[in-house]
Amino acid sequence: MRVALLKFSLLVAFSLSFNMAASASDYMRQPNNPAETLVELMGQRIVLMHPVAAWKWANNIPIEDKDREAIVLTNARQKAEAYGLDPDSTEAFFKVQIKIAKQAQQQAFDQWERDGYPFETPPDLNTHTRPKISALTEQIIAQLAIAVPHLDTAFGRYRGTMKRAWTQDLQAAFADIKYADTPQAQALKALLESGRLRVGTTGDYAPFSDQTAEGLEGIDIDLARDLAMFLGLNLELVPTSWPTLLEDLAADQYDIGMSGISIKPFRLEAAHMSAAYHTGGKTPIIRCADQDRFQSLEDIDQEDVDLVVNPGGTNERFVRANIKQADIRVFNDNAMIFNEIVLGRADVMITDAIEVTYRSAIHPDLCPAMAGETFTFSEKGYLMPQNALLRQQVNRWLADRTERGVVQRTFNRHLSASGQ
Repeated sequence: MRVALLKFSLLVAFSLSFNMAASASDYMRQPNNPAETLVELMGQRIVLMHPVAAWKWANNIPIEDKDREAIVLTNARQKAEAYGLDPDSTEAFFKVQIKIAKQAQQQAFDQWERDGYPFETPPDLNTHTRPKISALTEQIIAQLAIAVPHLDTAFGRYRGTMKRAWTQDLQAAFADIKYADTPQAQALKALLESGRLRVGTTGDYAPFSDQTAEGLEGIDIDLARDLAMFLGLNLELVPTSWPTLLEDLAADQYDIGMSGISIKPFRLEAAHMSAAYHTGGKTPIIRCADQDRFQSLEDIDQEDVDLVVNPGGTNERFVRANIKQADIRVFNDNAMIFNEIVLGRADVMITDAIEVTYRSAIHPDLCPAMAGETFTFSEKGYLMPQNALLRQQVNRWLADRTERGVVQRTFNRHLSASGQ
């Protein structure tokens, strides 16, 4: 926290050049709590007041612009509603932001009065700087929506690192920030104030979620830790199963499902799902010795074929819809189901391509029947209650982690561990 606030002090002192005004996503690190990221974003907004002041100085325009301030406050109110914050208290916070911004611009003007104006042509305010300010403003409001439970630590313990007047103004504004009085906003507030993120996971679907001797491992277990950190919560992994996935969510057994869950209409009818973070499809896995035997879905759907399937998920739904002649046997232990094929008690299982690739890489007797081909197209996402505000924050986290390569590196790490 101290590091972030020290950075803030340096930023508002204009120790950085115009080109240091990076995009908001560059500052979405993994903080001890979300208030650190909030402070970083606020600091970047203040940095942008330097090129604003330079443009105004060069064009002989006064610092204060009441019409523009009114637009900023109107936009802040609208964005506050979109992220579940109370518009009045958010507007009051941005009035403080505007006050600090004008003071920062005046500081630059005073310096140039004393020392002379050092720049030739400043960046254009309307086409260059203002779009960056608008983007940062939305990022600040979005981050504020998850940082509210941590604001006292952001400004209560380290007053000495910023200008005293600015700190007092900000602390007073933050003390009044409220969530909107709507069911979804209050549900988000309750989650963030609970101090924990309960992630439902099946533990039987490698490489996404796999129960090992060392505990739960997998792509979604690692990403669940990252999401909990992003939200400023402690992670709690909650066991669930494919047949009871929606039932457990409805019973408030967990806050978000992360277990390689396919985005399907029947799930979207009862819950919300995040944006997709992986695409794939259904494909068969067989004994390597039978590759000549199974080269199409028609080859699989024969009376002399024994097909094994795990219950309750999209694998069983696909099999029931498409297999009419082969013998279908439901096997309840998803972690051991592939041994049924190895031991000759089943010929085929149809599952997601990433699981086929993973299982065939770690077991020498198992092979994809149709490598590189799938019967369907599907996307995987994260399952959560029907709360657009929570989904919005999860998608915000996911977009940032995707942009910065965190998601791809997590996939690569787990897939390479299987020999791929």
